[in-house]
Amino acid sequence: MALEKNIIVDRIEMINIIEFNYFILNYRKRIQIIEDGKEISAIIEKYTLNPDHDTSTIESAIVLNVFNAVMAEQVKSNYQSFLETQKTPE
Repeated sequence: MALEKNIIVDRIEMINIIEFNYFILNYRKRIQIIEDGKEISAIIEKYTLNPDHDTSTIESAIVLNVFNAVMAEQVKSNYQSFLETQKTPE
């Protein structure tokens, strides 16, 4: 009756915000408790990463690689332009 804990990223999706031409990255982390080779419990955690996300907080190498591939400087610039349009005039 050995217990083990597995943490896997089982879903990564990119959402294109077409109007402003930038992406948002969503991913799902599954935390499994395994007993004798069978999953007896699982917790799902979901995360959303904007182009200005602090990459030092991304724990998964796969998520970090996808983030770096998708969030090119132009995407980050487009996101900043979008944020500027959301500011309320003083």
